[in-house]
Amino acid sequence: MEHFKDSLMIQSMLKAVRPVVVGLLLWTAYDMAYTVFGVNKFGLTGALTMGWDKLLFVLVSFLVLTMTEINPAFVIFGAVVLGGVLYR
Repeated sequence: MEHFKDSLMIQSMLKAVRPVVVGLLLWTAYDMAYTVFGVNKFGLTGALTMGWDKLLFVLVSFLVLTMTEINPAFVIFGAVVLGGVLYR
């Protein structure tokens, strides 16, 4: 197994695959945001205006995850609790 890790072919393939994985993650985030904000119903401006609370969740969670070392599971749990309180 150790010789695969040092293989020039494997390292070259990984150099090409990693950016593709980032692209897939960005596309997934775009696709989810399109649905969450309701761009189909309201258009982009309307979705961002009417979905300001969701945008706030996005921004706060992004800042918490990038500026701290908090486990993402705790951020998700916090959002679940806050959503249960705010969106009853």
